[in-house]
Amino acid sequence: MSLVNLAHVCSHLQNASKARLGLTSIPVSKMHVNLVLGLQREGFISSVTLGGVSPPKPFLLQSQPNPEEMEHLAQKLKDEPWQAFNVAEDSQTIKALGREQIDSISVPQNPARRRLWLGLKYWNNEPVLKNMKLVSKPTRRIWLTSNDLSKITRTRDASYVKGLTHPGECMFLTTDRGILEARDATTASERLGLTWLGGNATLPKVLVLFTGGTISGGSIYGALDDTQYGQLSITGEDIIARNPYLLNHTQLAVSNWTTENNGSTGTNDALVMDMARFAHDALCSEDSDIVGAVYTHGTNSLEETAFLLDSLVNCGKPIVAVGSMRPWTHLSFDGDANFFDGVMLAASPEARNRGLMVAFNARIIPGYWVTKLYSTNPDAFGATATGDLGIFINSLPVFYNTPSQPLSKYYFDLALISSHSSYPALPQVDILYAAREFSGALVLAAQANGAAGVVIAGTGNGGIPSGQKEIAEAMDSGLQVVVGTRSPFGPSSPSRTPTYAKSGFVHVIQARIMLQLAIASGMGMNETIEVFEGGFRRAIGQVVLLGG
Repeated sequence: MSLVNLAHVCSHLQNASKARLGLTSIPVSKMHVNLVLGLQREGFISSVTLGGVSPPKPFLLQSQPNPEEMEHLAQKLKDEPWQAFNVAEDSQTIKALGREQIDSISVPQNPARRRLWLGLKYWNNEPVLKNMKLVSKPTRRIWLTSNDLSKITRTRDASYVKGLTHPGECMFLTTDRGILEARDATTASERLGLTWLGGNATLPKVLVLFTGGTISGGSIYGALDDTQYGQLSITGEDIIARNPYLLNHTQLAVSNWTTENNGSTGTNDALVMDMARFAHDALCSEDSDIVGAVYTHGTNSLEETAFLLDSLVNCGKPIVAVGSMRPWTHLSFDGDANFFDGVMLAASPEARNRGLMVAFNARIIPGYWVTKLYSTNPDAFGATATGDLGIFINSLPVFYNTPSQPLSKYYFDLALISSHSSYPALPQVDILYAAREFSGALVLAAQANGAAGVVIAGTGNGGIPSGQKEIAEAMDSGLQVVVGTRSPFGPSSPSRTPTYAKSGFVHVIQARIMLQLAIASGMGMNETIEVFEGGFRRAIGQVVLLGG
């Protein structure tokens, strides 16, 4: 198909939209069919109907073609456009809205008289198809590589083509798979600019989200020091180089998310939220070619990042947290084994639909329940509400049970949270520790300091010894309150007449993340109570109906 003819189609559709036409037609060809079906798929036009020189009957335009009908039309035009819609066959079988049949006038027998009739769309009295033009010109064809497409879809210019910077802007191109929108023509790896290590392109791809931590830290004080390290550092690529056998099993790409001090104590919510958005795009987009992800993290706040990612990235692909308790200069550095195990876990098909997991000390720990139980021991992590999911034998994952998820898990909408005023971070939520003679003034002080919510580590089963008056005062002013337990195990059970939320089996550290996500989702206190307590209440027969 000549680019001149395609240029005429672009001009015609743009002019028809400016003229506020509801219906227009173009000649039939394979390229035209694939292009207009792509336009309809992206929402630029409302309908595509094969007809003659006269507009098709209104009832044909009332029913939107489903994907099967669109595929049927494209398939019939795959080889020879004049073979489409044999009237003798289709006029007896195709019905619209169950009322009328296509007759011989709708699709002429003469292929030269057939036209593609397109329904144009408008919004707020403006055409949806405002601007449509050729990028390749008849006198200058433009060829794009995968790297070029990756730049263009990420708003950058490439090969004399401007990046896609405006909302709703699309670019269609001809590929060996037909006419595709630019984002569909690339894989997530190409679109995100990932460089894969390993020479075997048939191996599964595992994304490494590198945030630093002890696993990348070294000490100048010798091979026995495991407390005063941090003067030396290595990169994610260096860690992979220390584990060369990994590239016999996987392809690895490193995405760097290190902070200035490389320690997890200094990691902030904005950085982790941006990493969550990146991970969701890489793993859950339709063009994803990545089977799973591993993130390296300092152990001081590994559990917080684990819970946040587990609450936001929900497409069944495994995300695995790894770290180390000893620096890489130590004579018994545990990071190499943990990293190797984590990558093999992320690449395993058996790891799907199990939520985020932590690979540490040859154990597979559920990320939703994980917490750091020991400050210096290499076997530092454990689950607060369940046991391990499995172990590593010969650095391969062995699971105890079939895939399952916590009943209390709530998946938050990443797009909704990203629209909150706190973007790119999360609303401020503080943690207070309750003890005898607990002062409610601490709650008021947290609110005065900008907190939108407070999590209280209560005594026993989520008790608050004192300060209820100040808590009620703060809640009347809009503060959201969740009460957990300072005990390492066991729940904070819901009250029969709730005023604030009880965290259930969710530990205080994780409850803070959960409350941040609830507030960022626009939830009020009653909705937050339902998120924290709903499943628990139903299990024990204490169903409470709450308003929004």
